[in-house]
Amino acid sequence: MRALIFDFDGVLADTEELHRAAFDAVASTLGGACSRADYYGQFLGLPDRDCLAALCAQVGVTPDAQQLDLLVASKRQHFAQLSHTAVLYPGVPETLRRLHQHFLLAIASGAFRDEINAILERHQVRSLFRAVVAMEDVRAGKPAPDPYLQALRALGKQTAAPLSAAHCVVIEDSPHGITAAHAAGMRCVGVTTHHDRTVLAAADAIIASVAELRHEAGD
Repeated sequence: MRALIFDFDGVLADTEELHRAAFDAVASTLGGACSRADYYGQFLGLPDRDCLAALCAQVGVTPDAQQLDLLVASKRQHFAQLSHTAVLYPGVPETLRRLHQHFLLAIASGAFRDEINAILERHQVRSLFRAVVAMEDVRAGKPAPDPYLQALRALGKQTAAPLSAAHCVVIEDSPHGITAAHAAGMRCVGVTTHHDRTVLAAADAIIASVAELRHEAGD
């Protein structure tokens, strides 16, 4: 094992409820809502466009590409108003600094780059990551493997020895993310921040927090 690739929201950052609130604000303009049950049960791990398309379908609306772009922009505005309260989970900065000494670190997320970087920089850990793959970097988001394969390519350009999917372990909090990791040929550790162990049973290992990760586990 030479590389750790992290999902961001719900794994490193305690931001899922902020995203849900932003989706709910947009859904309310359509006459709908983004309930906690729907968000955590169906939408967690999906890109914004897919979540908004699903919310539109719930109220019988079929947006075209331009309308969906406007909805995504509106959701981003709502999230920006909330994101100043976003924090990394307890122990995450210290754990990342420790793991950085032994592994290549990357992020592969369905969030936008500016949303991710702002939180990482506020906690002074952005420099620990060799690559940040965001929503705008891939054609297909999770559960497709594209985000993790793109992270692998980005890391591979920064190391002399060939890097393969077998060298990578993904850290994820959603079934969609676990599916994406396995489709990319990578092992996956599930984190029970928003789902219990039974929902994440497809993961190769399950932990309660990123702070539990140790270098010894990769030896």
